[in-house]
Amino acid sequence: MKRSIAWLLAASALAACSEEPSAPAEQLYDCLFGNAHGLDVGQVATAEGAAGEGICVAAGEQDAQFVYIPFLARGSEGAKLSVEITGGGFAPVTGAPNAAVVPAGAARGALGPDARIAPPNDRFHHEFLRRERREFNTRLRPAAGPPPGGATGLYRDVAPAAVPTVGELITFNVSTSCDLPDLRTGRVRAVTDRAIIVTDTANPDGGFNADDLSFFGETFDTLVDPVAARHFGTPTDIDGNGRAIMFFTRAINELNPPDAESIVLGFFWNGDLFPRTEEPRFQACPTSNLAEMFYLLAPDPQGEVNGNVVPLDALRRIAVGTIAHEYQHLINAGRRMYVNNAVQFEDVWLNEALSHISEELVFYAASGLTPGMNVDLDKLFEQERYVDAFNRYVAQNFSRYSLYLESPDTASVVGEDATLETRGAAWAFLRYAADRAGRDDAEFFSALVNTGASGVANLGDVIGANALEWMSDWAVSVYADDAVADALPQFTQPSWNFRSILPALLQRQDFPLAAEPLTPGETTVVTLRGGSAAFRTFGVRAGQRAALVIDVDDGPPPDNLRGSILRVH
Repeated sequence: MKRSIAWLLAASALAACSEEPSAPAEQLYDCLFGNAHGLDVGQVATAEGAAGEGICVAAGEQDAQFVYIPFLARGSEGAKLSVEITGGGFAPVTGAPNAAVVPAGAARGALGPDARIAPPNDRFHHEFLRRERREFNTRLRPAAGPPPGGATGLYRDVAPAAVPTVGELITFNVSTSCDLPDLRTGRVRAVTDRAIIVTDTANPDGGFNADDLSFFGETFDTLVDPVAARHFGTPTDIDGNGRAIMFFTRAINELNPPDAESIVLGFFWNGDLFPRTEEPRFQACPTSNLAEMFYLLAPDPQGEVNGNVVPLDALRRIAVGTIAHEYQHLINAGRRMYVNNAVQFEDVWLNEALSHISEELVFYAASGLTPGMNVDLDKLFEQERYVDAFNRYVAQNFSRYSLYLESPDTASVVGEDATLETRGAAWAFLRYAADRAGRDDAEFFSALVNTGASGVANLGDVIGANALEWMSDWAVSVYADDAVADALPQFTQPSWNFRSILPALLQRQDFPLAAEPLTPGETTVVTLRGGSAAFRTFGVRAGQRAALVIDVDDGPPPDNLRGSILRVH
Protein backbone atom coordinates (compact mmCIF):
# COMPACT_ATOMS: atom_id res chain seq x y z
CA MET A 1 0.00 0.00 0.00
CA LYS A 2 1.24 3.47 -0.86
CA ARG A 3 0.68 6.75 0.88
CA SER A 4 0.21 10.03 -0.97
CA ILE A 5 2.71 12.70 -0.03
CA ALA A 6 1.31 15.94 1.29
CA TRP A 7 2.38 18.94 -0.74
CA LEU A 8 2.49 22.47 0.54
CA LEU A 9 2.76 24.71 -2.48
CA ALA A 10 4.63 27.94 -1.85
CA ALA A 11 1.91 30.55 -2.16
CA SER A 12 4.38 33.31 -2.97
CA ALA A 13 5.43 31.48 -6.11
CA LEU A 14 1.88 30.78 -7.37
CA ALA A 15 -0.70 32.90 -9.12
CA ALA A 16 -4.22 31.54 -8.57
CA CYS A 17 -6.47 31.26 -11.57
CA SER A 18 -9.51 33.53 -11.47
CA GLU A 19 -11.70 30.52 -12.09
CA GLU A 20 -11.08 26.81 -12.34
CA PRO A 21 -10.68 25.61 -15.92
CA SER A 22 -12.69 22.61 -16.97
CA ALA A 23 -10.87 19.37 -16.31
CA PRO A 24 -10.17 16.98 -19.16
CA ALA A 25 -11.96 13.64 -19.24
CA GLU A 26 -8.97 11.70 -17.95
CA GLN A 27 -8.57 14.01 -14.95
CA LEU A 28 -9.55 11.91 -11.93
CA TYR A 29 -7.64 13.66 -9.20
CA ASP A 30 -8.74 16.19 -6.62
CA CYS A 31 -6.62 19.29 -6.37
CA LEU A 32 -4.97 20.26 -3.13
CA PHE A 33 -6.75 23.60 -2.96
CA GLY A 34 -9.92 22.57 -4.80
CA ASN A 35 -8.80 24.31 -7.97
CA ALA A 36 -5.75 24.53 -10.18
CA HIS A 37 -3.07 27.19 -10.08
CA GLY A 38 -1.33 28.94 -12.90
CA LEU A 39 2.31 29.89 -13.22
CA ASP A 40 3.82 32.48 -15.49
CA VAL A 41 6.76 31.42 -17.66
CA GLY A 42 9.83 31.20 -15.47
CA GLN A 43 7.87 30.89 -12.21
CA VAL A 44 8.48 27.98 -9.84
CA ALA A 45 6.21 26.33 -7.28
CA THR A 46 8.04 24.34 -4.63
CA ALA A 47 6.35 21.62 -2.64
CA GLU A 48 7.39 19.76 0.51
CA GLY A 49 6.08 16.61 2.17
CA ALA A 50 2.74 17.24 4.03
CA ALA A 51 -0.87 15.94 3.76
CA GLY A 52 -3.08 16.27 0.72
CA GLU A 53 -4.00 14.93 -2.67
CA GLY A 54 -2.74 16.25 -5.98
CA ILE A 55 -0.54 19.03 -7.31
CA CYS A 56 -2.65 20.80 -9.94
CA VAL A 57 -1.56 23.36 -12.50
CA ALA A 58 -3.52 25.25 -15.16
CA ALA A 59 -2.38 26.36 -18.59
CA GLY A 60 -4.40 29.56 -18.85
CA GLU A 61 -5.19 30.94 -22.28
CA GLN A 62 -2.26 29.31 -24.10
CA ASP A 63 -0.70 25.87 -24.20
CA ALA A 64 1.88 25.51 -21.45
CA GLN A 65 4.85 23.30 -20.73
CA PHE A 66 6.16 22.40 -17.28
CA VAL A 67 8.95 20.36 -15.75
CA TYR A 68 8.59 18.61 -12.41
CA ILE A 69 11.87 18.34 -10.46
CA PRO A 70 11.91 16.17 -7.31
CA PHE A 71 14.99 16.63 -5.13
CA LEU A 72 15.85 14.61 -2.01
CA ALA A 73 17.18 17.15 0.47
CA ARG A 74 19.52 15.07 2.60
CA GLY A 75 23.04 16.02 3.64
CA SER A 76 24.41 12.64 2.61
CA GLU A 77 23.40 10.01 0.07
CA GLY A 78 21.85 7.58 2.58
CA ALA A 79 19.26 5.01 1.52
CA LYS A 80 17.53 5.32 -1.82
CA LEU A 81 13.95 6.60 -2.03
CA SER A 82 11.62 5.41 -4.80
CA VAL A 83 9.13 8.08 -5.83
CA GLU A 84 6.09 7.24 -7.98
CA ILE A 85 4.61 9.99 -10.13
CA THR A 86 1.09 9.48 -11.47
CA GLY A 87 -1.21 12.01 -13.04
CA GLY A 88 -3.58 13.09 -15.74
CA GLY A 89 -4.28 15.98 -18.04
CA PHE A 90 -0.86 15.82 -19.63
CA ALA A 91 -0.40 16.95 -23.21
CA PRO A 92 2.60 16.05 -25.36
CA VAL A 93 5.73 18.06 -24.68
CA THR A 94 6.46 20.58 -27.40
CA GLY A 95 9.82 22.08 -28.17
CA ALA A 96 13.14 20.55 -27.18
CA PRO A 97 13.83 20.34 -23.45
CA ASN A 98 17.44 19.55 -24.27
CA ALA A 99 17.86 22.35 -26.78
CA ALA A 100 21.38 23.68 -26.98
CA VAL A 101 22.26 27.34 -27.38
CA VAL A 102 25.17 27.06 -29.80
CA PRO A 103 26.14 30.03 -31.97
CA ALA A 104 25.95 29.40 -35.70
CA GLY A 105 29.26 28.27 -37.15
CA ALA A 106 30.80 27.71 -33.71
CA ALA A 107 34.10 25.89 -33.76
CA ARG A 108 33.64 22.34 -32.54
CA GLY A 109 36.55 20.19 -31.51
CA ALA A 110 38.66 23.14 -30.38
CA LEU A 111 37.49 22.74 -26.77
CA GLY A 112 38.54 19.98 -24.46
CA PRO A 113 41.43 18.54 -22.48
CA ASP A 114 44.55 17.31 -24.23
CA ALA A 115 43.63 14.01 -25.89
CA ARG A 116 47.26 12.84 -25.86
CA ILE A 117 47.02 11.99 -22.17
CA ALA A 118 44.46 9.78 -20.41
CA PRO A 119 41.83 11.56 -18.29
CA PRO A 120 42.41 11.88 -14.54
CA ASN A 121 41.53 8.90 -12.35
CA ASP A 122 38.98 10.68 -10.16
CA ARG A 123 37.86 7.45 -8.52
CA PHE A 124 41.32 6.88 -7.05
CA HIS A 125 41.51 10.48 -5.88
CA HIS A 126 38.07 10.41 -4.27
CA GLU A 127 38.64 7.11 -2.48
CA PHE A 128 42.04 8.32 -1.34
CA LEU A 129 40.45 11.40 0.25
CA ARG A 130 37.75 9.32 1.94
CA ARG A 131 40.31 6.94 3.39
CA GLU A 132 42.66 9.61 4.71
CA ARG A 133 39.77 11.67 6.16
CA ARG A 134 38.65 8.63 8.16
CA GLU A 135 42.18 7.95 9.35
CA PHE A 136 43.31 11.46 10.16
CA ASN A 137 40.09 12.65 11.79
CA THR A 138 40.98 10.20 14.56
CA ARG A 139 44.43 11.80 14.92
CA LEU A 140 43.09 15.30 15.65
CA ARG A 141 42.37 16.44 19.22
CA PRO A 142 40.70 19.65 20.41
CA ALA A 143 43.15 22.41 21.24
CA ALA A 144 43.17 24.08 24.64
CA GLY A 145 43.16 27.53 23.05
CA PRO A 146 43.82 29.44 19.84
CA PRO A 147 47.12 29.01 18.03
CA PRO A 148 49.87 31.20 19.50
CA GLY A 149 50.36 32.97 16.17
CA GLY A 150 46.69 33.85 15.65
CA ALA A 151 44.92 33.73 12.32
CA THR A 152 48.12 33.80 10.26
CA GLY A 153 50.33 31.90 12.66
CA LEU A 154 50.79 28.29 13.68
CA TYR A 155 49.85 26.00 16.49
CA ARG A 156 53.46 25.95 17.59
CA ASP A 157 56.49 28.11 16.85
CA VAL A 158 58.61 27.05 13.90
CA ALA A 159 62.17 28.15 13.35
CA PRO A 160 63.02 29.24 9.81
CA ALA A 161 64.60 26.39 7.89
CA ALA A 162 67.39 26.55 5.40
CA VAL A 163 66.06 26.65 1.85
CA PRO A 164 67.58 23.82 -0.20
CA THR A 165 69.77 24.67 -3.15
CA VAL A 166 69.41 23.52 -6.73
CA GLY A 167 71.10 20.16 -7.15
CA GLU A 168 70.64 19.11 -3.53
CA LEU A 169 69.33 15.59 -2.84
CA ILE A 170 66.38 15.10 -0.47
CA THR A 171 64.73 11.87 0.68
CA PHE A 172 60.92 11.75 0.96
CA ASN A 173 58.45 9.12 2.11
CA VAL A 174 55.82 8.57 -0.60
CA SER A 175 53.85 5.71 0.98
CA THR A 176 50.85 7.65 2.43
CA SER A 177 51.12 5.33 5.42
CA CYS A 178 52.07 6.42 8.92
CA ASP A 179 53.48 2.94 9.56
CA LEU A 180 55.20 1.69 6.40
CA PRO A 181 57.55 4.15 4.69
CA ASP A 182 58.47 4.07 1.00
CA LEU A 183 61.54 6.27 0.62
CA ARG A 184 62.46 7.94 -2.66
CA THR A 185 65.33 10.29 -3.45
CA GLY A 186 64.66 13.57 -5.20
CA ARG A 187 66.90 16.25 -6.64
CA VAL A 188 66.05 19.93 -6.22
CA ARG A 189 65.68 21.36 -9.73
CA ALA A 190 64.29 24.85 -9.12
CA VAL A 191 63.72 27.18 -6.17
CA THR A 192 61.51 30.25 -6.46
CA ASP A 193 60.02 32.66 -3.94
CA ARG A 194 57.14 30.31 -3.07
CA ALA A 195 58.07 26.89 -4.50
CA ILE A 196 60.68 24.16 -4.35
CA ILE A 197 60.56 21.87 -7.41
CA VAL A 198 62.02 18.39 -6.92
CA THR A 199 62.22 15.47 -9.36
CA ASP A 200 62.69 11.82 -8.46
CA THR A 201 66.16 10.59 -9.42
CA ALA A 202 64.53 7.36 -10.63
CA ASN A 203 62.06 9.05 -12.97
CA PRO A 204 61.79 7.74 -16.56
CA ASP A 205 63.95 9.25 -19.28
CA GLY A 206 62.62 12.15 -21.31
CA GLY A 207 61.36 14.19 -18.37
CA PHE A 208 61.04 17.91 -17.75
CA ASN A 209 64.00 20.11 -18.52
CA ALA A 210 65.22 23.01 -16.38
CA ASP A 211 63.09 25.53 -18.27
CA ASP A 212 59.94 23.47 -17.68
CA LEU A 213 60.55 23.25 -13.96
CA SER A 214 61.42 26.92 -13.66
CA PHE A 215 58.17 27.69 -15.48
CA PHE A 216 56.17 25.65 -12.96
CA GLY A 217 57.83 27.47 -10.08
CA GLU A 218 57.34 30.91 -11.59
CA THR A 219 53.73 30.18 -12.52
CA PHE A 220 53.12 29.00 -8.98
CA ASP A 221 54.59 32.25 -7.63
CA THR A 222 52.68 34.57 -9.94
CA LEU A 223 49.41 32.74 -10.55
CA VAL A 224 48.53 29.73 -8.37
CA ASP A 225 49.77 30.90 -4.98
CA PRO A 226 48.30 34.43 -5.13
CA VAL A 227 44.92 33.09 -6.27
CA ALA A 228 44.86 30.37 -3.62
CA ALA A 229 46.07 32.56 -0.75
CA ARG A 230 43.49 35.23 -1.56
CA HIS A 231 40.55 32.82 -1.82
CA PHE A 232 41.41 30.14 0.75
CA GLY A 233 43.95 31.63 3.16
CA THR A 234 47.69 31.80 3.66
CA PRO A 235 49.19 28.30 3.67
CA THR A 236 50.85 27.05 6.81
CA ASP A 237 54.63 26.69 6.99
CA ILE A 238 55.42 23.88 9.43
CA ASP A 239 58.89 23.32 7.94
CA GLY A 240 59.78 27.02 8.08
CA ASN A 241 61.05 27.34 4.51
CA GLY A 242 58.26 29.63 3.30
CA ARG A 243 57.54 27.43 0.28
CA ALA A 244 55.49 24.51 -1.00
CA ILE A 245 57.40 21.47 -2.25
CA MET A 246 56.31 19.85 -5.53
CA PHE A 247 57.73 16.37 -5.99
CA PHE A 248 57.43 14.99 -9.54
CA THR A 249 57.90 11.29 -8.84
CA ARG A 250 57.49 7.97 -10.59
CA ALA A 251 55.72 6.82 -7.41
CA ILE A 252 52.60 8.47 -8.89
CA ASN A 253 53.11 6.71 -12.24
CA GLU A 254 53.35 3.41 -10.38
CA LEU A 255 49.82 3.88 -9.06
CA ASN A 256 48.48 3.48 -12.61
CA PRO A 257 48.01 -0.16 -13.66
CA PRO A 258 49.07 -1.36 -17.12
CA ASP A 259 46.92 -0.01 -19.97
CA ALA A 260 45.21 2.41 -17.61
CA GLU A 261 42.20 4.18 -19.15
CA SER A 262 42.54 6.97 -16.60
CA ILE A 263 45.58 8.05 -14.63
CA VAL A 264 46.45 9.45 -11.22
CA LEU A 265 47.87 12.94 -11.72
CA GLY A 266 48.96 13.61 -8.16
CA PHE A 267 47.82 14.05 -4.58
CA PHE A 268 48.38 15.85 -1.31
CA TRP A 269 48.65 13.71 1.84
CA ASN A 270 47.43 14.95 5.23
CA GLY A 271 50.06 12.86 6.99
CA ASP A 272 52.84 15.21 5.90
CA LEU A 273 51.40 17.92 8.17
CA PHE A 274 51.34 15.72 11.29
CA PRO A 275 54.24 15.54 13.76
CA ARG A 276 56.34 12.41 13.94
CA THR A 277 55.92 12.20 17.70
CA GLU A 278 52.84 12.60 19.88
CA GLU A 279 51.67 16.11 20.73
CA PRO A 280 48.70 17.31 22.79
CA ARG A 281 46.88 18.39 19.63
CA PHE A 282 47.90 15.55 17.33
CA GLN A 283 48.60 11.85 17.32
CA ALA A 284 51.90 10.99 15.71
CA CYS A 285 52.52 10.03 12.09
CA PRO A 286 56.09 8.67 12.17
CA THR A 287 56.53 8.69 8.38
CA SER A 288 55.47 12.32 7.94
CA ASN A 289 57.70 14.46 5.75
CA LEU A 290 56.90 17.44 8.02
CA ALA A 291 56.38 19.70 5.04
CA GLU A 292 53.79 21.45 2.92
CA MET A 293 54.20 19.34 -0.19
CA PHE A 294 52.36 17.32 -2.79
CA TYR A 295 53.24 14.63 -5.28
CA LEU A 296 52.89 14.88 -9.05
CA LEU A 297 52.99 12.59 -12.07
CA ALA A 298 56.30 12.38 -13.95
CA PRO A 299 56.58 12.44 -17.76
CA ASP A 300 57.07 8.99 -19.25
CA PRO A 301 57.23 9.36 -23.06
CA GLN A 302 58.22 5.72 -23.61
CA GLY A 303 55.77 4.14 -21.16
CA GLU A 304 58.59 2.83 -18.98
CA VAL A 305 56.32 2.51 -15.91
CA ASN A 306 53.61 -0.13 -16.45
CA GLY A 307 53.50 0.66 -20.16
CA ASN A 308 51.53 3.90 -19.66
CA VAL A 309 52.76 6.65 -21.95
CA VAL A 310 52.71 10.11 -20.37
CA PRO A 311 53.68 12.56 -23.13
CA LEU A 312 55.92 15.41 -22.05
CA ASP A 313 54.04 18.16 -23.93
CA ALA A 314 50.65 17.00 -22.68
CA LEU A 315 51.79 16.93 -19.07
CA ARG A 316 53.29 20.41 -19.46
CA ARG A 317 49.80 21.69 -20.29
CA ILE A 318 47.88 20.10 -17.42
CA ALA A 319 50.40 20.13 -14.57
CA VAL A 320 49.54 23.66 -13.37
CA GLY A 321 45.85 22.73 -13.07
CA THR A 322 46.80 19.71 -10.95
CA ILE A 323 49.01 21.92 -8.79
CA ALA A 324 46.12 24.36 -8.23
CA HIS A 325 43.84 21.47 -7.28
CA GLU A 326 46.20 19.88 -4.76
CA TYR A 327 47.26 23.23 -3.31
CA GLN A 328 43.70 23.90 -2.14
CA HIS A 329 43.71 20.54 -0.34
CA LEU A 330 47.02 21.46 1.31
CA ILE A 331 45.80 24.88 2.47
CA ASN A 332 42.47 23.48 3.65
CA ALA A 333 44.07 20.76 5.76
CA GLY A 334 46.87 22.94 7.12
CA ARG A 335 44.58 25.72 8.28
CA ARG A 336 42.15 23.28 9.88
CA MET A 337 45.02 21.70 11.79
CA TYR A 338 47.11 24.70 12.78
CA VAL A 339 44.91 27.79 12.47
CA ASN A 340 41.24 26.87 12.86
CA ASN A 341 41.63 24.26 15.64
CA ALA A 342 39.24 21.96 13.78
CA VAL A 343 38.67 18.43 15.02
CA GLN A 344 37.69 17.09 11.62
CA PHE A 345 38.75 17.56 8.03
CA GLU A 346 36.33 18.80 5.37
CA ASP A 347 33.75 16.41 3.88
CA VAL A 348 35.13 14.91 0.69
CA TRP A 349 32.44 16.27 -1.66
CA LEU A 350 32.98 19.86 -0.49
CA ASN A 351 36.77 19.52 -0.31
CA GLU A 352 36.79 18.27 -3.91
CA ALA A 353 34.40 21.02 -5.00
CA LEU A 354 36.73 23.63 -3.51
CA SER A 355 39.72 22.17 -5.36
CA HIS A 356 37.78 22.25 -8.63
CA ILE A 357 36.85 25.84 -7.78
CA SER A 358 40.59 26.47 -7.32
CA GLU A 359 41.15 25.34 -10.91
CA GLU A 360 38.32 27.60 -12.08
CA LEU A 361 39.72 30.60 -10.20
CA VAL A 362 43.08 30.06 -11.89
CA PHE A 363 41.19 30.03 -15.21
CA TYR A 364 39.73 33.45 -14.43
CA ALA A 365 43.11 34.84 -13.40
CA ALA A 366 44.87 33.44 -16.47
CA SER A 367 42.17 34.45 -18.96
CA GLY A 368 41.19 37.84 -17.58
CA LEU A 369 37.51 36.83 -17.53
CA THR A 370 35.53 37.04 -14.29
CA PRO A 371 32.71 35.15 -12.54
CA GLY A 372 29.19 36.33 -13.29
CA MET A 373 29.85 36.99 -16.99
CA ASN A 374 27.71 34.04 -18.19
CA VAL A 375 30.58 32.98 -20.43
CA ASP A 376 29.33 31.26 -23.58
CA LEU A 377 30.96 29.82 -26.66
CA ASP A 378 31.11 33.16 -28.46
CA LYS A 379 32.95 34.72 -25.53
CA LEU A 380 35.43 31.84 -25.27
CA PHE A 381 36.36 32.16 -28.93
CA GLU A 382 36.89 35.90 -28.79
CA GLN A 383 40.52 35.35 -27.80
CA GLU A 384 42.88 32.40 -28.09
CA ARG A 385 43.97 32.82 -24.47
CA TYR A 386 40.36 32.25 -23.32
CA VAL A 387 40.21 28.90 -25.11
CA ASP A 388 43.69 27.94 -23.94
CA ALA A 389 42.88 28.74 -20.29
CA PHE A 390 39.56 26.87 -20.57
CA ASN A 391 41.24 23.74 -21.90
CA ARG A 392 44.02 23.85 -19.30
CA TYR A 393 41.98 24.54 -16.19
CA VAL A 394 38.23 23.88 -16.46
CA ALA A 395 37.47 21.61 -19.42
CA GLN A 396 37.59 18.52 -17.18
CA ASN A 397 35.13 20.15 -14.77
CA PHE A 398 32.69 20.66 -17.65
CA SER A 399 33.13 17.03 -18.71
CA ARG A 400 32.35 15.83 -15.19
CA TYR A 401 29.29 18.07 -15.02
CA SER A 402 28.02 16.63 -18.31
CA LEU A 403 28.12 13.15 -16.72
CA TYR A 404 25.97 14.44 -13.87
CA LEU A 405 23.46 15.86 -16.36
CA GLU A 406 23.15 12.46 -18.02
CA SER A 407 22.10 10.76 -14.75
CA PRO A 408 21.00 13.34 -12.16
CA ASP A 409 18.69 10.89 -10.37
CA THR A 410 21.51 8.45 -9.58
CA ALA A 411 24.20 11.09 -8.98
CA SER A 412 24.40 13.18 -5.82
CA VAL A 413 25.82 16.61 -5.11
CA VAL A 414 26.88 15.33 -1.67
CA GLY A 415 27.84 11.85 -2.86
CA GLU A 416 30.17 9.66 -0.86
CA ASP A 417 30.94 7.36 -3.78
CA ALA A 418 33.93 8.06 -5.95
CA THR A 419 31.96 9.25 -8.97
CA LEU A 420 32.80 11.76 -11.64
CA GLU A 421 29.16 12.87 -11.55
CA THR A 422 29.36 14.00 -7.92
CA ARG A 423 32.52 16.00 -8.55
CA GLY A 424 30.96 17.74 -11.54
CA ALA A 425 27.72 18.50 -9.71
CA ALA A 426 29.46 19.68 -6.53
CA TRP A 427 31.69 22.06 -8.50
CA ALA A 428 28.78 23.51 -10.50
CA PHE A 429 26.65 23.87 -7.36
CA LEU A 430 29.44 25.59 -5.41
CA ARG A 431 29.96 28.05 -8.27
CA TYR A 432 26.18 28.71 -8.23
CA ALA A 433 26.20 29.17 -4.43
CA ALA A 434 29.05 31.68 -4.58
CA ASP A 435 27.26 33.65 -7.30
CA ARG A 436 23.93 33.56 -5.47
CA ALA A 437 25.48 34.62 -2.16
CA GLY A 438 26.42 37.92 -3.78
CA ARG A 439 29.69 38.18 -1.85
CA ASP A 440 33.21 38.60 -3.15
CA ASP A 441 34.57 35.21 -4.20
CA ALA A 442 37.57 35.55 -1.90
CA GLU A 443 35.37 36.26 1.11
CA PHE A 444 32.95 33.44 0.29
CA PHE A 445 35.48 30.66 -0.32
CA SER A 446 37.77 31.76 2.51
CA ALA A 447 34.84 31.44 4.90
CA LEU A 448 34.30 27.84 3.76
CA VAL A 449 37.95 26.94 4.40
CA ASN A 450 38.54 28.83 7.64
CA THR A 451 36.16 27.06 9.96
CA GLY A 452 35.83 23.96 12.10
CA ALA A 453 32.51 22.99 10.49
CA SER A 454 32.29 20.69 7.49
CA GLY A 455 29.98 19.68 4.67
CA VAL A 456 26.39 20.89 4.49
CA ALA A 457 26.62 22.50 7.95
CA ASN A 458 29.68 24.49 6.88
CA LEU A 459 27.97 25.69 3.72
CA GLY A 460 24.80 26.61 5.63
CA ASP A 461 26.83 28.71 8.07
CA VAL A 462 28.50 30.61 5.25
CA ILE A 463 25.37 31.33 3.19
CA GLY A 464 23.20 31.94 6.25
CA ALA A 465 20.46 29.71 4.86
CA ASN A 466 19.46 26.08 4.48
CA ALA A 467 22.09 24.69 2.13
CA LEU A 468 19.84 21.83 1.03
CA GLU A 469 17.15 24.28 -0.06
CA TRP A 470 19.77 26.05 -2.16
CA MET A 471 20.69 22.68 -3.69
CA SER A 472 17.02 22.16 -4.57
CA ASP A 473 16.91 25.59 -6.22
CA TRP A 474 20.15 24.80 -8.03
CA ALA A 475 18.53 21.64 -9.45
CA VAL A 476 15.86 23.91 -10.99
CA SER A 477 18.59 26.14 -12.41
CA VAL A 478 20.15 23.12 -14.11
CA TYR A 479 17.10 23.07 -16.38
CA ALA A 480 16.12 26.75 -16.41
CA ASP A 481 19.42 28.53 -16.91
CA ASP A 482 19.76 30.07 -20.37
CA ALA A 483 16.70 28.08 -21.51
CA VAL A 484 13.64 29.53 -19.73
CA ALA A 485 12.72 33.17 -20.15
CA ASP A 486 12.22 35.31 -17.04
CA ALA A 487 13.63 32.73 -14.62
CA LEU A 488 14.19 34.26 -11.20
CA PRO A 489 17.87 34.83 -10.21
CA GLN A 490 17.91 31.89 -7.77
CA PHE A 491 17.11 29.60 -10.71
CA THR A 492 19.97 30.76 -12.92
CA GLN A 493 23.72 30.06 -13.11
CA PRO A 494 25.30 33.48 -13.76
CA SER A 495 28.89 32.50 -14.49
CA TRP A 496 28.56 29.92 -17.28
CA ASN A 497 26.24 29.29 -20.22
CA PHE A 498 26.43 25.51 -20.09
CA ARG A 499 23.85 25.06 -22.87
CA SER A 500 26.19 26.91 -25.20
CA ILE A 501 29.54 25.41 -24.21
CA LEU A 502 28.80 21.75 -23.42
CA PRO A 503 27.47 20.70 -26.86
CA ALA A 504 30.61 22.13 -28.47
CA LEU A 505 32.86 20.52 -25.88
CA LEU A 506 31.15 17.14 -26.27
CA GLN A 507 30.74 17.54 -30.06
CA ARG A 508 27.02 16.86 -29.97
CA GLN A 509 23.93 18.76 -31.09
CA ASP A 510 21.99 18.86 -27.81
CA PHE A 511 22.36 19.66 -24.13
CA PRO A 512 23.00 16.36 -22.27
CA LEU A 513 20.32 16.70 -19.58
CA ALA A 514 18.19 13.60 -18.92
CA ALA A 515 14.65 15.04 -19.04
CA GLU A 516 11.84 12.58 -19.81
CA PRO A 517 8.13 13.24 -20.51
CA LEU A 518 5.29 12.06 -18.27
CA THR A 519 2.43 10.02 -19.78
CA PRO A 520 -1.15 10.50 -18.51
CA GLY A 521 -2.45 7.55 -16.49
CA GLU A 522 0.96 5.84 -16.34
CA THR A 523 3.16 5.67 -13.26
CA THR A 524 6.72 6.90 -13.55
CA VAL A 525 9.17 5.76 -10.88
CA VAL A 526 12.28 7.74 -10.06
CA THR A 527 14.78 6.53 -7.48
CA LEU A 528 16.57 9.30 -5.64
CA ARG A 529 19.51 9.47 -3.28
CA GLY A 530 20.26 12.29 -0.91
CA GLY A 531 21.38 15.24 -3.02
CA SER A 532 19.99 13.91 -6.31
CA ALA A 533 17.18 15.13 -8.56
CA ALA A 534 15.11 14.06 -11.57
CA PHE A 535 13.53 15.99 -14.44
CA ARG A 536 10.08 15.03 -15.80
CA THR A 537 8.34 17.19 -18.38
CA PHE A 538 4.66 17.53 -19.32
CA GLY A 539 2.44 19.84 -21.34
CA VAL A 540 -1.03 21.24 -20.59
CA ARG A 541 -3.51 22.36 -23.23
CA ALA A 542 -4.88 25.92 -23.17
CA GLY A 543 -7.84 26.24 -20.82
CA GLN A 544 -7.14 22.90 -19.17
CA ARG A 545 -5.33 21.64 -16.09
CA ALA A 546 -3.17 18.72 -15.08
CA ALA A 547 -2.54 16.99 -11.76
CA LEU A 548 0.36 15.02 -10.30
CA VAL A 549 0.07 12.61 -7.40
CA ILE A 550 3.30 11.60 -5.68
CA ASP A 551 3.57 8.29 -3.79
CA VAL A 552 6.32 6.62 -1.80
CA ASP A 553 6.67 3.34 0.05
CA ASP A 554 4.84 2.85 3.32
CA GLY A 555 6.15 5.04 6.10
CA PRO A 556 6.04 8.63 7.21
CA PRO A 557 5.95 11.17 4.38
CA PRO A 558 9.51 12.39 3.77
CA ASP A 559 9.56 16.08 4.60
CA ASN A 560 12.94 16.33 2.88
CA LEU A 561 11.46 15.38 -0.50
CA ARG A 562 11.13 18.71 -2.28
CA GLY A 563 9.33 18.94 -5.59
CA SER A 564 9.53 21.97 -7.85
CA ILE A 565 7.32 22.71 -10.85
CA LEU A 566 8.83 25.12 -13.36
CA ARG A 567 6.75 26.74 -16.12
CA VAL A 568 8.94 26.44 -19.19
CA HIS A 569 6.70 28.20 -21.73
